[in-house]
Amino acid sequence: MRLWAPATPDLIGEPLVGHGGPVSAVAFSLDGTVLATGGHTVRLWLVPRST
Repeated sequence: MRLWAPATPDLIGEPLVGHGGPVSAVAFSLDGTVLATGGHTVRLWLVPRST
């Protein structure tokens, strides 16, 4: 998975790797600092700041 800055086409950080299968759900925390992804497993990611 990759993250993009919402106002530009710029990529943010490195690709997020770690799911063993497809990802079927994503959600951001209210403050935008954590991303939750889910499929067969659930992962929490700290979101890097865009520059």
